[in-house]
Amino acid sequence: MTSPHSGGLRAFAASPALLTLACCLVGGGLMASRTACGQVGQPAELPRPGYRELAPGVLTVIPPSSPADMSAVNVFRQQEFFEITLGNPPNWKPNEASVSRTLLGQATARREGGTTATYGYPFQHAVWCLEFAYKPPRQIDIDVPVEGGRMQRTRVWYLVYRVRNVGGLKPKVEVGDGEELQQLIDAGTFEPDALKASGTQLTEPFEEAVRFLPHFVLQTEEAVTPREGLAAYRGYLDRVIPGAAEAIQAREDPARPLHDSVSISEQLLQPGEERWGVAVWDGVDPRIELFTIFIKGLTNRFDSKVTASGDLLDEQKQAADNGLALILNDGDRFAMESLRLDFWRPGDDVDGRPMEMMVGSTGLSPRMALGTFLAEAASRAVVTRAAPTTGLSRLGISWQELRDEATGDLLEPGHAVSLQPLVVLLEALAAVETDLQELAADEVLGMVAADDLFSLLRSLESELPGEAEAARAAVLEQIGVAIEQGAALKTLAELTAAIDRRPEIAQQQGIERAVFGDLAGAFDRVAAAARRGRAVAVLESLRLDLRELAQLGSLGAFDRLRERLDAIAGGLETDDGGEWPPTDDVIPGIFGSEGPQIYEDAVSRTPGIDYEWVFQYEK
Repeated sequence: MTSPHSGGLRAFAASPALLTLACCLVGGGLMASRTACGQVGQPAELPRPGYRELAPGVLTVIPPSSPADMSAVNVFRQQEFFEITLGNPPNWKPNEASVSRTLLGQATARREGGTTATYGYPFQHAVWCLEFAYKPPRQIDIDVPVEGGRMQRTRVWYLVYRVRNVGGLKPKVEVGDGEELQQLIDAGTFEPDALKASGTQLTEPFEEAVRFLPHFVLQTEEAVTPREGLAAYRGYLDRVIPGAAEAIQAREDPARPLHDSVSISEQLLQPGEERWGVAVWDGVDPRIELFTIFIKGLTNRFDSKVTASGDLLDEQKQAADNGLALILNDGDRFAMESLRLDFWRPGDDVDGRPMEMMVGSTGLSPRMALGTFLAEAASRAVVTRAAPTTGLSRLGISWQELRDEATGDLLEPGHAVSLQPLVVLLEALAAVETDLQELAADEVLGMVAADDLFSLLRSLESELPGEAEAARAAVLEQIGVAIEQGAALKTLAELTAAIDRRPEIAQQQGIERAVFGDLAGAFDRVAAAARRGRAVAVLESLRLDLRELAQLGSLGAFDRLRERLDAIAGGLETDDGGEWPPTDDVIPGIFGSEGPQIYEDAVSRTPGIDYEWVFQYEK
């Protein structure tokens, strides 16, 4: 089976950096072929006696959080601490000290002129971050305990890693407690970076034992079925599986102890000490190709925000001012810094063999999701001779009318993409003369999907064999749809709208099987063709060459679309004297309501960067 991503991934894999890494990823666990594919600027691994020697480039070493993070600005944290200020009397004034010297004053942002925030005392926070090194994830088949005390052979994914305590930065005592510092704070002119530039040393390195409390999450937003649309969230927590660490250690290096996520935290990690561990996940969907691993616990760096809504904060403060009970916000306000690692695995598990995985790029997943859809939509339009712009015009509607509304649960696994484009199209087809219906359907959907559509219409007006007819009648009655003879398009539009009101994929497909029997798959194909038809109409309005997009592959198609949108924003004029479509309509018009979020993620990440330090605010 050929993956829809394979063309783009081959192009991605052609980069020198990934070829360098790939040449080192040979079979045999930690024992690898000793080739000249080492990492630039990385010291050679010096194994302990008895350990397998690592070939250069096998182990990726990530230094502690960047110098900008391990800086005086973060050691001296200046921000409003709402855990202290919310619910406290805002106008309270001390009798024997200045406001800035009280805990409340130190935690409060003083606003001058209603706009400028001058923060109070810089709370001192010694910052440490571990050095993290890892091998690309792998798979292994092991016996896993299941219900009933039985053991079941299961394929798990795992990540072998090493952590090393390299210390951190802390405030210098004489600076943190100095009267000069307090005077600057009272004047609202304390700026850690400015003081450091002028020669005042605010921080100093420190070494102390720390406890590594790891938290690994493997997640993906890759959709694995067309019904899921472009994105569907799947997340897997690292599990402590009895015997897993021992089995993986026997495979990787019997002489090198591997800790699980519990045993590695039992003892403090001393300064300069390193420790090896393994994170394990089971139940991972074998169809995913692009995934991310988030790791918390490598640093004590944190960040906080008030709430997702400034209005809610105002309501909380107003309630506190009026002496009412304080209601904490419903958004996250605190997050520990995480290390983000991106990976990809070429192909699917169709042959049942464990697969090697490669280091990916932070922008690869969203760019592949969008680019794959673009290339496929353009290719299908060319092959099936679709002309959606002409067809929609013939029906008296625009592609803007086929847009779907965004919902808050688009990324939930098992949540179906909207059927609204198909509903609108069917209603428009039902409203025109019969001799125009087939022509317009061919133009919007393409010949293949149009044939599927008319097969569905004939099925609705035909009786199903045996008990299937009674089952169909029961389902139609349950969802409130009646088959109207001679008005199959109108009936199918009502049926599609009723299915769309049930967002779970499994529930939708159950209805479709009951109504259409063996033709249920045709309904999926028609719905997908309606989304592609809308996308192609937008691409045509952007004057993009469909044949060229189809030949560019996933990443190339995405880049071409982005180039055109950037050119339009820069003042590009059309060759035919016409107008460009409204900018705000383009991305949701091509990709649906989920498109803007994915597109923003794609363009905001720099391709080629294989890791990031990030703060995750999760609900």
